[in-house]
Amino acid sequence: MKTAAILLAAGKSERFGSETPKPFLYLGDKQIYQYSLSVFSDYPQIDFLILVVPKHKLAEVSNKCKNEKIQVVAGGNSRFQSVKIGVDFLDQDFQNVLIHDAARPFVDKKLVDNCMKGLLTNAAVSCAIDSTDTLAIGKLNEMAESFPTRSLLKRIQTPQVFELSMLKKAYQLAVKEGKTNFTDDASILNHYQLADVLLVQGDEWNIKITTAIDLLLAEQILLKRNK
Repeated sequence: MKTAAILLAAGKSERFGSETPKPFLYLGDKQIYQYSLSVFSDYPQIDFLILVVPKHKLAEVSNKCKNEKIQVVAGGNSRFQSVKIGVDFLDQDFQNVLIHDAARPFVDKKLVDNCMKGLLTNAAVSCAIDSTDTLAIGKLNEMAESFPTRSLLKRIQTPQVFELSMLKKAYQLAVKEGKTNFTDDASILNHYQLADVLLVQGDEWNIKITTAIDLLLAEQILLKRNK
């Protein structure tokens, strides 16, 4: 069964506050997106990789990626649109698709293994880790509505893997209903009740670089890993 991966590097990085999209900032001697690109391009069960980048980066990145296993495409104005572009690019030769945010540079083979093993028995799989914080439902400067039981709360990560046909159907339904504000892909399948999502063990080190503080943390993680 052929599996494709979609690596999302087309975000605007508005929360980061940089003119350069964060996947293209440098972490050590490589751009952030290159870390996960290397993991997925070397993973034997991934047959094809779609790297989704901002339109203005398309020529630059295409010139860097000469691997025939990698296709560089221009993304959309939102995460939803960028994933849909990647999903629509894949034909019926592919049965499964893995999706990962390029802003998570510390994904490793073990995490991909966890997802791929889950896919043997489930149509939708996501990495997740326990929440170490007590969480509240409510708005700032207003009364908290409730405090959910922490042991039942998980922090969702990528990678996530799916049966491709099912994910395509979910996106078709979302587009038809005009619901394009989902923050990940497992939640789309859950919303339309197309599949139960299996949560497999993620990794605390698999951080997402969202703010400048996250980049500082990533630099420290990289130093520790390189020792």
